[in-house]
Amino acid sequence: MASVDDFCINVNEVGDRGLSALARACMLLPFSQLTDFFAIDNHFGDAGLSAFSAAARSGGLPALRRLYLYCNSIGDAGLSALADAIQHKAFAPEGLSSLLVMDNDISDEGVRSLEVPLTNGRLAKMEELGVGQRVSDEGFQLLIDAAMSFQLPDLRELHLQNNVAIRGKPLQQLIAAIQKGDVPRLKQVWLVPGQNVDSAHILIHAS
Repeated sequence: MASVDDFCINVNEVGDRGLSALARACMLLPFSQLTDFFAIDNHFGDAGLSAFSAAARSGGLPALRRLYLYCNSIGDAGLSALADAIQHKAFAPEGLSSLLVMDNDISDEGVRSLEVPLTNGRLAKMEELGVGQRVSDEGFQLLIDAAMSFQLPDLRELHLQNNVAIRGKPLQQLIAAIQKGDVPRLKQVWLVPGQNVDSAHILIHAS
């Protein structure tokens, strides 16, 4: 069987059992060259993502760079399991470049689970990052601090749309950082409408 470099199960009603079964099969499927995994708009949550992360830690996804898991039921425990896999270098040697888990059930606690891999440089090649949808200004601030301290030096897009608890307080700090050149690669930041945020989705052009 030929090797696979991208795998898509978008909009397939995949639940925890389905993703767990796929995780168990990772060692048998030709996934050694898999770089992109798409599982958008399904039904799986923490149990499924934990099984997926465990399979990655066992060597099932050694080339994975881009992970698209938005519009599911992932909570803080699922993101924590994934963060642990990232910390233990479960994916491509250079690390993930895209991690999109917005429109899930992830809060500031889930964002905090990224602190260890951030501190240890495991997310240094991240270009796209999205989390949600229960993140508040606290989680937003953590990500801004990470970007400004060069823990996310390659970050180009930050997706925080539909996090209704974000009030936009850290936004001025981020805008100032962009204007000063402290986050030179960051081009787009997406935020929630209203809640003291000025536009329906804030798109910052840093060029």
